[in-house]
Amino acid sequence: MESIVITWRELLLLAAIAIFVYVAEAVMFLLKLKKIRPSQSAVDLSPIQSQIDSLSERLDLLQQSIAVLAVRPVERHEPLRQESVSTAETAPPVREAPSAYSKAIELARQGLDPDSLAQRCGISRGEAELIIALHRFDSA
Repeated sequence: MESIVITWRELLLLAAIAIFVYVAEAVMFLLKLKKIRPSQSAVDLSPIQSQIDSLSERLDLLQQSIAVLAVRPVERHEPLRQESVSTAETAPPVREAPSAYSKAIELARQGLDPDSLAQRCGISRGEAELIIALHRFDSA
């Protein structure tokens, strides 16, 4: 009986052939995928582009509104001009001016409780509690 003897040289040659076949299959797969991909992945980007354009317009309007507000100070009861925010959504009303908070700080230093502080200054109870916690003992 004749036995089959495989040497290192033959094993190395078989490994090289196996690697070559694997690389060739991978290249063929990638080439095939490259040919298929453009036709299948053609996505219509027009809805996304229209949303981007819409957001860009809104951003321009907001920047114009900011420029108008930077030029003239906003008075408490004066409504914003309609032409500056005609298509932008209306923002929630701005809270009291910082003077309400400075008044709340002074009242907190005098020892006022959170409920009456919130009622007198027009702020929420949580804000009043925070101001009291931060400023009650500052006068000492």
